[in-house]
Amino acid sequence: EGEIEGGEMGTLCKEFNEMIRYIGDCKGNLEEKENEVEEEKRFLREVIEINGRYIYGINEKRELIVVNECFGMVVGEKCDELIGEGIDKYELKVE
Repeated sequence: EGEIEGGEMGTLCKEFNEMIRYIGDCKGNLEEKENEVEEEKRFLREVIEINGRYIYGINEKRELIVVNECFGMVVGEKCDELIGEGIDKYELKVE
């Protein structure tokens, strides 16, 4: 047993255990960051909904990726049905 602990196999086991510990720490950090991102998304959604003006966001393809209730009322559609639609089909007054 002393040879395993001090020899090549012991070194390999020690490094493997350190790697497993590191992976566990990284996974914990990732879960923490994911929770932070979800909380920030909830906060942003609340800010968008509280605003009395219509708000929308588009991607590089000019598709709607976020809209608030006010936007849905302005265009006469439900918000969840608007996601993925092209913004160019709506005539919006820019202030």
